[in-house]
Amino acid sequence: KAEFALQKVQMQELTDKGMVFDRFAVAYAAGYGFGFISGTFAIVNVLSDMIGPGTIGIFGHSQDFFIATALFRDTHNARYIFEYRI
Repeated sequence: KAEFALQKVQMQELTDKGMVFDRFAVAYAAGYGFGFISGTFAIVNVLSDMIGPGTIGIFGHSQDFFIATALFRDTHNARYIFEYRI
């Protein structure tokens, strides 16, 4: 009962302000934000590896390490964006 009443009050307030609450839009925005922040923090680690000593890809390792990492981060971010859609 309490949750129904709170939801009714919330919807009334949103309607008075001319706003529409769409839970799919909120889930999409939350997933997009989480994916963006996650990707940002993850790519900082790769960038620090790229400029630091003992960088992977210089002596005998694959030269495509950073390209592969960038593609992995892009797919990982896309997964976060579309995973949180309810």
